[in-house]
Amino acid sequence: MKNSAVILFLVVVSSTVFSQWTQSSGPEGISVSCLVQLDSTIFAGTQVNGLYASMDDGINWIPLNAGIETLEVSAVASKPGYLFAGTFGSGVYRSSDGGQSWMAPLNGGDFAVTAVVVKDSFLFAGSIEEGVFRSSDNGETWTEKLSAFGMGPMCVSGNTIFASTSNYTFGSTDNGETWTNVSALEGASIFSFYCQDSLILAGGRNRIYKSIDYGNTFITIDLSFSFGIVNIYSITKIGSTFFVATSYDGVYKSTDNGLTWSPANIGMGPKDVRALIATGSSTLIAGTHYVGMYRSTNLGSSWNKSMTGFPAGSSILSLLVKGPSVFAGTRDGVYRTDNNGDGWVKLSGDNDTTRYGNVWGMCEKDGIVYASMQLYFNAIVYKSTDDGDTWIRCRNAGLPAGLSFIKSLVASGNHVVAGTDEGIYYSSNDGENWFPTNVLNLSVPSLAASGSFVYAAVPSGFGVYRSSDNGVTWVVSLQSTVDYVEVAALNNSAFAGSFFAGARYSSNYGSTWLPSAGFPSDASIFALGPVNSGMILAGTDLEPNWIYASFNNGVSFSPYSEGLGPRAPVEVFSVNDSFMFAGTDYNGVWRRLRPGLVGLAQQTSPVQSFHLAQNYPNPFNPVTTIGFTLPKGGEVTLNILNVLGEEVTILHSDYLHAGSYQFEWDASHLASGLYLYRLESENFVETKKMILMK
Repeated sequence: MKNSAVILFLVVVSSTVFSQWTQSSGPEGISVSCLVQLDSTIFAGTQVNGLYASMDDGINWIPLNAGIETLEVSAVASKPGYLFAGTFGSGVYRSSDGGQSWMAPLNGGDFAVTAVVVKDSFLFAGSIEEGVFRSSDNGETWTEKLSAFGMGPMCVSGNTIFASTSNYTFGSTDNGETWTNVSALEGASIFSFYCQDSLILAGGRNRIYKSIDYGNTFITIDLSFSFGIVNIYSITKIGSTFFVATSYDGVYKSTDNGLTWSPANIGMGPKDVRALIATGSSTLIAGTHYVGMYRSTNLGSSWNKSMTGFPAGSSILSLLVKGPSVFAGTRDGVYRTDNNGDGWVKLSGDNDTTRYGNVWGMCEKDGIVYASMQLYFNAIVYKSTDDGDTWIRCRNAGLPAGLSFIKSLVASGNHVVAGTDEGIYYSSNDGENWFPTNVLNLSVPSLAASGSFVYAAVPSGFGVYRSSDNGVTWVVSLQSTVDYVEVAALNNSAFAGSFFAGARYSSNYGSTWLPSAGFPSDASIFALGPVNSGMILAGTDLEPNWIYASFNNGVSFSPYSEGLGPRAPVEVFSVNDSFMFAGTDYNGVWRRLRPGLVGLAQQTSPVQSFHLAQNYPNPFNPVTTIGFTLPKGGEVTLNILNVLGEEVTILHSDYLHAGSYQFEWDASHLASGLYLYRLESENFVETKKMILMK
């Protein structure tokens, strides 16, 4: 073997950078609620990142949120001298400097606003729970003018203000003093309005209601879409061509005044479009749910992403660590990072399902990555033998026809096990054939595997099920009326998270369960992620403490959300040797250095023998350095033990090249005392003592 200098492949990681949660660079995505153009500026209200503006026709975007506390901006309107932003939870904010700074209302600061319109000198706001409110002082104070539940879109046509609920539309001709039911729209679910002079188009479910006489009469135009049930969320017009944004079929257009429609979606990913505006003679901007902003400069004939300036805001449904890579399953297909989240690459497939589908579950077995992908409520398992660069559709024989969801995939022994909305299935031949288990006709949103044991969360009061034969047969492990929706497992430990009832843990393979302490009594646990044999993460509904952690194997939890951004509920966790990853809803992937790991540095000088050095300083508080040498490359494990020989944490467990290493370890989360550290590689094992003295 050639004895040469070793190339540096791991760098020292700063503990100050990753001692709390930080957002990775992706995957890209944003959830857009509304789009409005005022003069030459386009304003975009987003679901969790507040208000953004573009001054170059939608190419670049900048945030305009100074003073806005609730960053779910659902509506934007203006009048001379003022800009208004309706938020979903804090009422209507106002700005007198073009959005550079914002002021909260004096009353109505708890409204969940769905629409804002201006008529004459008045400002009107629809609220999801309270009805329609009016302001005569530029949004400082508000007075209720229509009491109704479920307010949706509003518009002004001539002298009439229209306001829709889920089944009724009301009109007022006296600036909100009195309202009458618009009988022609009674029973119709209205999601959008387009009003221009006497013309009104109201977007419903699979149909448009059209009036050419200021809303006195309406005709119904039925639309046919590729997907069966479609909501029309936004309507705009360029010249004589109308465009609509739909919930599942992207953008459609009509050149005959709305009588017939055709798709205009080339280049769009997931086609849940919530907002649409025309900004010029041929330019359209489309804001989607979850996926981000698209822009067309040719009347919708083709579309391109327009995300410059937006933060990473995708919805993460699944995470998988495989070797040096982390895979993120999103509502826009699969993304991969090979540098711990510093950069993400979208993995394109050969069809819409693999390119744009919802990726609910992922697992890895024998080097093959499996992913459950769903498009239009049609769930299919795909696999990849080249780390996601290409995808092969599994034959999927034996799975129920028309299966809507496969929420979870795990590998156990020689099996891939699937949790579906119709029970649990397993495959012993790489997803080609699937076999039913004794858990059928039940929704199974979460599976977890450890050795031959597999655990399943079964909501609707069924509890937690357990299999000891790699997912083939199942018994009730935790019987309860509580809705358990999440499970996790590591070694002999199992964990279960519930709706509104906290978490439970088991230290004997699910034979007995105990409640975890530290959560409020009504906490919901949506995600669980074991880090090592002592630590587990929990994703909660407890804003701002979205993440809790246990350092005693689930016995008790405490908040662990330092650095995590607002509106970042966690959907899934994953862990590699260096980082903990948290996939959030709407806010992409966040990461945090594993406790105890400050950094690992490699020396380039060749060495002749295995050696584990004494840590220094010793005693230490709380950081110490552990050095070791490897004469040849191989699988290396460096772990920490207590005085009983029980594993406290694994500092490294992966391949290392030959060389000298220094490992800095932060033990600030541990109690003072005597600890052991052990190095194992091939036939070499050495253990030394160290003292943590706080």
